[in-house]
Amino acid sequence: MTRLTYRTYKSCKSCKSWKSFRIYPLVLPLFLALLCLSTLGLAGVEAKKKPTAAPTDNKNAFQDQIDRSKAEPAKQDLYQTDYSKNFSYVLPPGWQVTQNPMYPHDILVKQASEGKGNIVLADQPVKGNISKMGDDMVDELPKLCDDFKLVSNEMVKLPSGANCARLMHTGKLGESEMCQVNYLMPYTRGRVLIVTGTVLRGDSDGLATIEKFATSVSMKKKKLSL
Repeated sequence: MTRLTYRTYKSCKSCKSWKSFRIYPLVLPLFLALLCLSTLGLAGVEAKKKPTAAPTDNKNAFQDQIDRSKAEPAKQDLYQTDYSKNFSYVLPPGWQVTQNPMYPHDILVKQASEGKGNIVLADQPVKGNISKMGDDMVDELPKLCDDFKLVSNEMVKLPSGANCARLMHTGKLGESEMCQVNYLMPYTRGRVLIVTGTVLRGDSDGLATIEKFATSVSMKKKKLSL
């Protein structure tokens, strides 16, 4: 697979320096998510909730969120059409849409009053199947942050009935601890949609918002069956 070279700004207590490294296109959306958080001034900002020793994550919790999304009426939900026009989603309260500099999709960021966090949307060609792409992503994730720790890597079923790979990990960006959740779901023929949500570690409300967002994605074109 072709690799791309990028330079990322890494900070430490005593110095700041540019570090050049090579990353696979598959994890470019994840890199973009971390870069967005960095430019928004993530360092030194605390999450609303007190950080815990490790985020709790399991398949049943995500499946419960999916079940609630089916059962609860969405009276105040604000549906937004993605820049690609290929799908829509529910815009979380307290978040706003901004331009994606690398993909023809939206980026969602928390409003200043809500803290720090973002949801980056991107798509990539399918390589093998979604489960394998998830495993490949796990191999590349440690290159994007310090103190990487994989929390989960699992397949779940979306409200649409499509299978989705879901990965969660923690790590450090500069002096701040973050938590990132990645969803790989069927998109248009031959491509997979990657939803990358990143918040400060311990922001349980932020993680719940990301999960609700992922379950709200509704394709407008024929989905790829994997």
